[in-house]
Amino acid sequence: MKLVGLMMVRDEDWILGYSLRVALKWCDEVIIFNHASTDDTQYIVNDIAYEHPGRIIIMYNGNPDWDEMNQRQQTLKMARERGATHIAIIDADEALTADQLPKIKELIQNLKDGESIAVPMIPIWNDLDHYRDDNSVWSRAWLSLIFKDWLGLTWRPEKGGYQHHHRLPYGIGKEIRLKIPGVMHLQFANKRRLLAKHVLYRMVDYLRWPKRDSVEKLNKKYDQALNEENLHRSPCQEEWWDTDLRKHITLKGIPWQENEIRRLLLKHGPKKFEGLNLYGYE
Repeated sequence: MKLVGLMMVRDEDWILGYSLRVALKWCDEVIIFNHASTDDTQYIVNDIAYEHPGRIIIMYNGNPDWDEMNQRQQTLKMARERGATHIAIIDADEALTADQLPKIKELIQNLKDGESIAVPMIPIWNDLDHYRDDNSVWSRAWLSLIFKDWLGLTWRPEKGGYQHHHRLPYGIGKEIRLKIPGVMHLQFANKRRLLAKHVLYRMVDYLRWPKRDSVEKLNKKYDQALNEENLHRSPCQEEWWDTDLRKHITLKGIPWQENEIRRLLLKHGPKKFEGLNLYGYE
């Protein structure tokens, strides 16, 4: 077995020092696709690559357009060239709980070609010490994490060219759900970053695929992550965190999405986005 992680990053210096180091504790190698980062992301990748010689493969694309499916396929191709048998899908703001790091490989040994593993998603909410624990979609979500590769699997855009939000490749087979603690999803840990991210998502979708979704549908789609109705949080369990590495996370700083939102507003004008809920950015 050779387990290779695929991680796509853009301006992730707030979290990458933690998530990449954790990924290297359970993946044999990690392929980093650096998409047009302008912060300290590349410096962090270089530092960690120095700590783990030969285990990080770096790909780069400076085009600001996020062609997610094409970029995921490029990382899959690279993983195959490096002899991967199993693929882990790891976003930069995700980390497997520390208590599962020594165990996860044993749990995937019997996967058949094209089968995948999903684990519970733990939404770390409003800080690093609590997670959302209620009846929301986020508290009940499962996250696709690993699949056993075969050549029939591929990422590609939809027929209309839409590029986003297809975590597993096309052609995937049976999904097996493991009831382990799971993967901590840290996008919710900072409200400012979360808001900017989901405002930008709807703006980009509206500009690039104007006929795909109405503004009402886009608002509904991207407001889900911002909805705190009936919110209940519980303290994180101590064993979820690699405490030695947690120092590499910072919730401070200006999200890169805010500057991109302003750039798009200056370029197209606020009227272009009429009907979209931009939460005061306009």
